[in-house]
Amino acid sequence: MRSAARDLKAASKGFARRFERRISAHFDNGRLGRLRSLLRMLSYLFGRDGTVLISSIAFSFFVSVFPVIFLLLSLANFLDLANLRESIFESIRNFFPISQDFIVRNLRIYTQQVGTLHLVSALLIAWAGSTFFFALEAGLDSALRVPRYRHFVHSQFLGTAMTVLSGILVFLAIAVFGFYHGFTGEWLTRDSLVLSLLDLLVSFALVLLLFFSLYYFLPNRPRKAGKAFLEAALATVVWLILNEIFREAAQHWQLQRIYGPFYVSMTLLLWAYASGCVLLGCARISADGLFSNRMQDIQPEEESSRSRP
Repeated sequence: MRSAARDLKAASKGFARRFERRISAHFDNGRLGRLRSLLRMLSYLFGRDGTVLISSIAFSFFVSVFPVIFLLLSLANFLDLANLRESIFESIRNFFPISQDFIVRNLRIYTQQVGTLHLVSALLIAWAGSTFFFALEAGLDSALRVPRYRHFVHSQFLGTAMTVLSGILVFLAIAVFGFYHGFTGEWLTRDSLVLSLLDLLVSFALVLLLFFSLYYFLPNRPRKAGKAFLEAALATVVWLILNEIFREAAQHWQLQRIYGPFYVSMTLLLWAYASGCVLLGCARISADGLFSNRMQDIQPEEESSRSRP
């Protein structure tokens, strides 16, 4: 009798577990599951880990972006490439969300100087470029629930390679923008709808390529190119929409009253933070099964067990 009771109890527990898994799978694969994934993503972004990692990404991006631009402009001045220099300035006007003319005007002044500033910029790129990709790698590992970080030396080599790849993509972006703006400048005005559509298409392609390289190479786990592409496509669409909203909203925040002459820096930091939210948020919602209808093998409560070798 006792044996039969134990068998019946075990069978009932097994049935209950199978029933619970089926119900959970039903809700996770439906609209309610998508809503739960979205809520989990927001909880992650505004939680402790997400806030710290995105802040680190925003800071390291802000530190590294201007030395990179400075060296590009210095290289254009050294090679006496006026068209390349103007293409860089035009790209800055399309890239930054606020005070584009102020940034361009100051860059025109400071890039006329040569010598020590170039060395300082090179050192800042070598340091900040690596820290930016360190922060982004840690953020994507966290968002994708990767259980173990890379070794420091491996991350250092990867960060250097990603810095070079990003530099190539920046040069490619500048070259493409400069080419078709120069080609269409004779028969299209700057405010032309056709030129605006071309800017949007080229921006989408270049941002998609950049985001794909981040999602595919940085996380410390084997990644399928198709899934990384879907994550990059989602992040690209969200980022382009958010960027336009941010550009319009930033004009009305009146941060100059609070931060004085530092309001430009604060606006750019907020913009970088919002961009970090997009990158990590799209990775997180993908890890929760947006593209595969199942969550990653590692559950949220196991995130605290990550270790660095």
